[in-house]
Amino acid sequence: MEFKFRKLRADEIDCRISTCNQYGVGLLLYKDARCDQNILDETVGAMNWERHHSRDNANCIVSIWDEDKKQWVEKEDTGTESNTEKEKGLASDSFKRACFNWGIGRELYTAPPMFVFGKDLKTLKQEGARYTCRDSFSVDTIEYDDQDRIAYVKVINRKTGGALEFGTPVEAQKEYEKTAKQQISITKAKALLKRCANDGVDPAKVAALYKVDCLPDITETQHKNIIDHWKDVVARCKP
Repeated sequence: MEFKFRKLRADEIDCRISTCNQYGVGLLLYKDARCDQNILDETVGAMNWERHHSRDNANCIVSIWDEDKKQWVEKEDTGTESNTEKEKGLASDSFKRACFNWGIGRELYTAPPMFVFGKDLKTLKQEGARYTCRDSFSVDTIEYDDQDRIAYVKVINRKTGGALEFGTPVEAQKEYEKTAKQQISITKAKALLKRCANDGVDPAKVAALYKVDCLPDITETQHKNIIDHWKDVVARCKP
């Protein structure tokens, strides 16, 4: 029996503050137990999975029926207590962790760093020796790359209504990669060769610096780098 759990949608992902200091807050993406239950029902069928708890809910075993092998396949993990409703929170956490072992929501571990600076927060303040923030956040958009990693996340701060973006949208990344490999036009090549002549720069040295056979072979990205750092290029590539 072969199956693959799909990636989570934006509306299935929650977002909370994980760290807080004088500069701002770090955010963490997570899923809840209802999300795991829904995806198990959707993927393997409500009658083809079950859960068992042990050690006073500290451990959870999630079993899925394998029709080919005619047996239950189990994966187990342990959880930690929540700040409220400790027993219920412990059972929920161990269940979610066991579902991670099955691959449900595992892509959440690939999220880009998500730090929100104080200027984009409403309730960041110092309380004694520590900082607190009661802003709340929701996931508006999430995009995955072709390796099922999170490439881009758009989060809304419910307190301010502001949108916060982390990572790079997939289409923008594809466009960047395309540009990075695209060779410069003849017009740009002629203009660069003329600039080299005017400033006494050896084109062969520039080509060698960027590891191409000749200057017109450079890419658009390399061309931008040369223009942005022209003074350094001149210093390194004079005859």
